[in-house]
Amino acid sequence: MKINISKNELLSALRAVGRIIKTSNQQPAYNSFLIKIENESCIRVTGSDEQGRIETTVHCNIEGFTERSFLLDSATILNVLKELPEQPIAIEVNDAKIVVKYNNGKFEMAQGDAILYPSFTFGDGLKCEISRDHLYNGFKSVAKFALTDDTLRPIMTAVNLASTGDTTTFAASTGHTLAVYEVQNKDSQYLFNINLPNKISKIISDLPATTDENIQFVVAGNHVRFVIGDYTVSSRLVEGSYPNFRSVIPNNPDMDMIINTSELISAINRVSVFSDEASSMIVLDIKDNIMTLSAENMDYSKSAKEEMMLGEVYKPLKIGFKSNFLVDVLKTVSGDSGECEIHFSGPNKAAIFRPKDSDILTIILMPMQVQ
Repeated sequence: MKINISKNELLSALRAVGRIIKTSNQQPAYNSFLIKIENESCIRVTGSDEQGRIETTVHCNIEGFTERSFLLDSATILNVLKELPEQPIAIEVNDAKIVVKYNNGKFEMAQGDAILYPSFTFGDGLKCEISRDHLYNGFKSVAKFALTDDTLRPIMTAVNLASTGDTTTFAASTGHTLAVYEVQNKDSQYLFNINLPNKISKIISDLPATTDENIQFVVAGNHVRFVIGDYTVSSRLVEGSYPNFRSVIPNNPDMDMIINTSELISAINRVSVFSDEASSMIVLDIKDNIMTLSAENMDYSKSAKEEMMLGEVYKPLKIGFKSNFLVDVLKTVSGDSGECEIHFSGPNKAAIFRPKDSDILTIILMPMQVQ
């Protein structure tokens, strides 16, 4: 049997599916792609880990078609295909190996037994729907602020996705930072509240935008399955109730500021070079229409200070933040205007960051103690 396929189309699918594969899989079979030859015009590619699974189809032309499945080592096939220029390639499938032929060469790989690939069962459940833009933008805005690993509080490694019918909300938190993306729905009857692993949320937000239609997904027990164009993403859910994040968002802040994010980020990057390596703290000292940024490392006797002009006169405030956290937040809320809103409630209370003239995205950042 011979599979005639575009190298770029195959590599694009393998890269997207391969994002879920990690080097520390407990199941050795998860280090491989599962290849299913389903009909004469496409193959199905699957990648998995202990949390979830991604599947997609790649269109091709198959000579001597017979249904079969086999495993291919993911690292090997990805490394060799990315070095090939775009061209049609022919994959000859034999009993124990595949032979891939291209313009001026070929390579051979052993096949793994598809029986070794763990099954992923998924039953009937609650059918839901969400706007593609809302899903992509929501995950892209908040997923970076969820913890990657926390054995004591696994719920903090999740992105909370919930709909009340009127609104759809995405929320994630590291404990120091909380990000909430909330959009209004139009005549939506879907009600759901799920905790999706952070890794799966990031993978979904990075998938190629192969459709403009609403995204269908099904929640069945502690599993969820999204159908996104040519891709199907299935995942286990993180069990437990997500913390009441709304209770930690400060009400009625007493200072509202609009600032150029790129200028502030550049100043932070310069000054933070001189910050303490353990704390990475940068201090914002606001007086009248001047913000003074400062950092100090007493162990190495180095410090830096820089002033920024503000558009208005503000009352005095001195507040400290972890510099890399502050930069991540500013990059996320920087809108098309290049400006963002910062709302302060005091030197020891969380600051609120939003894109200018928008309340869809809200990020709060806890301050550090300034000596």
